[in-house]
Amino acid sequence: MDELVDQLVLVRGLVNQPGTELNAGRITGGTRANVVAGRAEAELGLRFATPEAQRRTLDNLAHLTPLRPGAKVRAEVLSSRPTWPVRPANPLLRHVRSLAAALGQNLDGAPAGGAGDTNIAGARGLPTLDGLGAVGAGPHARHEHIRTDQLAPRIALLAALLAVPLPRLRERP
Repeated sequence: MDELVDQLVLVRGLVNQPGTELNAGRITGGTRANVVAGRAEAELGLRFATPEAQRRTLDNLAHLTPLRPGAKVRAEVLSSRPTWPVRPANPLLRHVRSLAAALGQNLDGAPAGGAGDTNIAGARGLPTLDGLGAVGAGPHARHEHIRTDQLAPRIALLAALLAVPLPRLRERP
């Protein structure tokens, strides 16, 4: 457990760089306070804003070395999504913004730190949107909430998105 704690402090320093976010989500190990743990592990949630940040961080994690004699350290990627870079000329976002404006809503678009399936299409340059659910804050946290006063406007926007034909989003080859 001591090796893991020290490695986590080291990892936090390694990932404290622009374009990388870290959350220590699960830490396990040991059986009792008076017994040296034979095994300990942590699951880390990492989010990347750029492919460079992702490569740099995963490379750093792959090259961790033990700090104590006899300790072993191994990093394993359990799941991964490609980064979804900002594309200012997203025609789908432009279309949804125009629908929102017609409904008297102001809608903005920006990359988020999540890692959903939309990252796959967005990373390939396909016009992609994510986050059309309820307006709120604190995703996956104790203070997560939605704004009930924003449900009707969001439903209206989604209805308009389904009802109004999409413009041509990509040039045909």
